[in-house]
Amino acid sequence: MRDKFLLIAGLAGLLMLSGVIVFHYGHGLGWLDSWYFVVTTMTTVGFGDISLKDASSGVKLFGIFLMLASCGMVAVTLGFITDYLLKTRLEQLFGPRRWKNPRSVASWTRSDK
Repeated sequence: MRDKFLLIAGLAGLLMLSGVIVFHYGHGLGWLDSWYFVVTTMTTVGFGDISLKDASSGVKLFGIFLMLASCGMVAVTLGFITDYLLKTRLEQLFGPRRWKNPRSVASWTRSDK
């Protein structure tokens, strides 16, 4: 699970860096403004002070990709966190167990039965 989390974190960092570069060169934003815009877009805050209304079609398409990919990464990250918390809590309640299928709620029975 740690490897998958690191992979997602690496992909998020790569996506952020590529977004900063695209918005700096393609939309004419300064470096700090590019970081600010990428972070507000990826966290779905979007204050509206910077927009892609007057951007080129390529930059708008990248913006759409950034928004959709960010939503997916947030969902996966929250899934990892939820999975970790749930497994930890179940082990606290019932003790360490071997799960038949750790991805299935129906597997919350002992596998040695």
